[in-house]
Amino acid sequence: MILKILKSFYDFFFPPLCFGCLKITKGEKICPSCYQKIFSSPIIVNKKIRIYALGYFNIPFNNLIHEFKYHHRLFLKEIFGKALSKIIINDYYLKNCDYLIPVPLHKARLRERGYNQSEILAKEIGKITDKQVLTCLIRKKNTKSQTKLKEKERIENVKDAFIFDNHYNIENKNLILIDDVMTTGATLISCAEVLIENKAKEVFGLVIAIG
Repeated sequence: MILKILKSFYDFFFPPLCFGCLKITKGEKICPSCYQKIFSSPIIVNKKIRIYALGYFNIPFNNLIHEFKYHHRLFLKEIFGKALSKIIINDYYLKNCDYLIPVPLHKARLRERGYNQSEILAKEIGKITDKQVLTCLIRKKNTKSQTKLKEKERIENVKDAFIFDNHYNIENKNLILIDDVMTTGATLISCAEVLIENKAKEVFGLVIAIG
């Protein structure tokens, strides 16, 4: 009885909020409205490579990505993974791709954050789609955050930032790069160029949101 009273007291002053829109929910971590937006029709853009996204970098995606990326809300991998896998399964080009390639973090950034959200996402997608994840890219430069850079600065920032791990063979394979956000596409394009140089047949991009 006392526990029920305490819970009611807590819920009154600290009601559960949706991680996406920050509105009060009935206890869900993501409200039905935000959940529906995650699973709506994908966005497709062409930036030297074809890139697919769940939506644009605004509510709910901006808040959800921030929680996933910086606050260890790793339960979101299951929701994002399911939604991104749906895109792969239903797309003519993506469903026939061979491997998933997460965009790597520099080892210093990985130590700081504790995990690579793109690799976690790729592994979740791999479980659902039965596609193998290859960590064949290495980030050799600890680049600045792309967030506040202009387009030309973003391109220069990631120039020669990635190298290929020669322990892997991607010759004549179709690949899907996995990342959380695409703004100008500079990071994905830079990664794709390295993969193409190492004899990949075709490279696509798959992200949660487009900024």
